[in-house]
Amino acid sequence: MPAPPKLWPFASTHFIPARARLAPCSFEITGAATKGRRRVVQLSYESVLSIGEEKFAAASWTKVEIEGDQPFNGTRDALLTWGRSAAGCEALVDETLSLQNLFVDHLKVAYSFNPHLATVRHFGPAEWPYTTVTLDGSTVLERANPALLSAVAARRITPSLPRLCGGERLPPALRGLLRACDLVECGYPTEAALTAFSILDAAVQETLTVGMQSLDVDPDSAEQLLRNTTQSRLATYLGPILKLITGHSLAEDHATLFGTAKSLNAQRNAAIHQGTDLTRSDGRRACLIVFDVLEYLNVVSSPTRELCPRPQFPDLNSDA
Repeated sequence: MPAPPKLWPFASTHFIPARARLAPCSFEITGAATKGRRRVVQLSYESVLSIGEEKFAAASWTKVEIEGDQPFNGTRDALLTWGRSAAGCEALVDETLSLQNLFVDHLKVAYSFNPHLATVRHFGPAEWPYTTVTLDGSTVLERANPALLSAVAARRITPSLPRLCGGERLPPALRGLLRACDLVECGYPTEAALTAFSILDAAVQETLTVGMQSLDVDPDSAEQLLRNTTQSRLATYLGPILKLITGHSLAEDHATLFGTAKSLNAQRNAAIHQGTDLTRSDGRRACLIVFDVLEYLNVVSSPTRELCPRPQFPDLNSDA
């Protein structure tokens, strides 16, 4: 049997932009939620956060520290190289976010509807004012978020919003997908995937309905066909039904995209029917895949659906 992977000390620290009526506390966690690994989650408070020569008021924030062991086969140098890579950073932040949310969920259950905890919820990396992650005592990630950096920013964004001034209502697919992307980065990846796939489901049905009407299928018959498709619905919509209407099938034109969409849709269904959670990485992929399928539909059908640019998620190891 292969030897088990070596365990390396892992620690992360981040602040959440809220402070509830909670005393400083610490919890050691083992079991299924941590895959049998030891994890310690600790809450404390600081009045001032120092980053280099800059000092920031932290009186309304809560400090969250997570410690434990990180399995990794390889040398220490290889470990640190992995931790600083995009894949390593993603995995470590996913782990931090998962444990933060696990703590918050248990807290909310134990003290349900307590008004003194109303400010505590899932917070994601986009909202964490400051984040650090270390492996074996060496820093692999250090980041201050845009809200914190704005205090020392030389240039700021001056909004120009002519569509707002015109009182325009934004299309569901446009605003909905942007909202899903926000949910991912604010600590709600499962809800992000649910939102993204609901947008996709509506858009696919709209595309098929309009396509059937162009083939002189009456609206009632079109609606009945779509409603009566219950087995592998999304795959059937994007495969044979789309082929009959447009002459194109996502399964034939882009097999990899089709397979990934099916897989993520299965995760979405498990979240709905079994209460499973998606990771931050899964939520990001769901937003990207939904965009790619919507863009494909615009190509093979009438390209009238307005979309945002392809989702871009921040690299936490970048200052951009």
